[in-house]
Amino acid sequence: MSEIRLNLIVAYCLSKGIGCNGSIPWNLRKDMTHFSKLTKKTENPTCVNAVIMGRKTWDSIPEKFRPLPGRFNVVLTRNSDLKSILTDKNVTTSSSLDEAIDLIRIKISKGEIENVWVIGGTSVYKESLNSPYCQNVYVTEIQKDFTCDTFFPTIPEKFQVSEDPNVPADIQKENDIEFQFKVYKKLN
Repeated sequence: MSEIRLNLIVAYCLSKGIGCNGSIPWNLRKDMTHFSKLTKKTENPTCVNAVIMGRKTWDSIPEKFRPLPGRFNVVLTRNSDLKSILTDKNVTTSSSLDEAIDLIRIKISKGEIENVWVIGGTSVYKESLNSPYCQNVYVTEIQKDFTCDTFFPTIPEKFQVSEDPNVPADIQKENDIEFQFKVYKKLN
């Protein structure tokens, strides 16, 4: 069996809000670039990374960017109608996180996928944080509050802030908004 390591990636404001009315309430190009860079980066140029998301997260991505390019997209949904309209070879559906992990494990063993990223929403984050496969949580902490109706769950104490050479540690600023990239790694 191929080992699965889940990485979560999220941007949240002071109240841990991640979205409002199906969209992100802030516009931070540096954060989007950071997200894209991390979720696409592989050591093996013949592999891609997988991104796992809930159906509402899929719906929140502008159509012209779906599926997220350069990544294998897995949409968690119980809606069988969605599967029939997703015909791109770089996207599939799964009815559960466990089913998605099983599918990705096969693709890892075939040398097709290198890293696995969970990109939202709340229920997918919560289930992933409690999964034994979850190893890292990449957070963009926005030092401002926004009106949100969707929130990130509390990161369990078994995760601690750690340095990562791929993540700048200094405070960023864009559009008069300060934010910082952090990595929480699971303690063994």
